[in-house]
Amino acid sequence: MIDNPKWNENFHIYSAHSISSIIFTVKQDKPIGATLIGRAYVPVEQVIKGNIVNTWIQILDVEHRPIQGGSKIHVQIQFSHVKNDPNWSQGLKSPQFQGVPHTFFKQSNGCQITLYQDAHVIDGSIPYIPLDGVERYVPGKCWEDIYSAINDAKHFICITGWSVYTEITLIRDLNKSTGTSITLGELLKKKANEGVNVLMLVWDDRTSVPDFKKDGLMKLMIKKRILETQMFIAFCVRVIHVHSSSEDYNC
Repeated sequence: MIDNPKWNENFHIYSAHSISSIIFTVKQDKPIGATLIGRAYVPVEQVIKGNIVNTWIQILDVEHRPIQGGSKIHVQIQFSHVKNDPNWSQGLKSPQFQGVPHTFFKQSNGCQITLYQDAHVIDGSIPYIPLDGVERYVPGKCWEDIYSAINDAKHFICITGWSVYTEITLIRDLNKSTGTSITLGELLKKKANEGVNVLMLVWDDRTSVPDFKKDGLMKLMIKKRILETQMFIAFCVRVIHVHSSSEDYNC
């Protein structure tokens, strides 16, 4: 464990649920998951009026008792009501709109979203559905599009989610000339060997770790043969914490 760690992190967090305290959770990173050290609490009453709170707060155990050594964490917090944001609920007021602030990925042009009715649709299984003009509805094939996007990637591949099952085959149509025998894991390995940056972020469930335990919460599977490649795989610790109080505030 690192003595007197310093994070020096800054966050803008949108909150839309009822809380009684702002909770800072401190954990020790482990090869499998992370061990809870303790939690520190800042009552909402201290920040709800918008003043800056700059203080040291006690780290407590699960019984809300100070942990051994009396450790504290230094935080600085300021609450700002969303109605104070001049852009809130105003929509796109002008072409100069820069997008939602304080997000990881900035707004950009040329983006596209595709909606699917199913992961795979067999040719001819959907009846003729006319659209406006002379167009007709052609259902998309999600898995095949994912295969094409990965296979054609030149710079990077980013996969996030609860689970990544590497043995799945994305091309299910036997009439296809390519892709029917390659699994997702083999496809990702191939792209990594071609020099494409393959990035994966999945839950740090027990089944994400080979040869450890096979009955985790979400049945996650990351095979050892993938972990040993050039891909960068990060496991995000899954946190389940229920906090209740008789007095809550909407933030």
